[in-house]
Amino acid sequence: MSGSRRPYRKHSLELKEEIVRLRVEEGWSQRQISRKFDIGRENIQKLTRRYLAGEPLEMKKGRQSLPKQPDLTGFTEHQLLKEIERLRAELAYKNEVLETLNLKDIKKKKNSESS
Repeated sequence: MSGSRRPYRKHSLELKEEIVRLRVEEGWSQRQISRKFDIGRENIQKLTRRYLAGEPLEMKKGRQSLPKQPDLTGFTEHQLLKEIERLRAELAYKNEVLETLNLKDIKKKKNSESS
């Protein structure tokens, strides 16, 4: 073994939230965050994707179970269609933010390679 692999480390929820905040709100690149916190870029990508998907940042140990289906009895068809539209708009926004962040990283990488 080459010895270049870092041992497994568990990061606090506060650190994960700070990483996501810097990435999404402040627009830091994965490289900047990786250097500041000594964390792999793959982990930064995973945290950002999980945050944008509305998933919890704190992982549970062991096998992950599927989320429980919400009880939709008592809702009218109009209410359900309205909720579906809201969720689609939220997903489109989150995908747009993620794409923008990835494009920023690609542009920075190209600029640094051409220098």
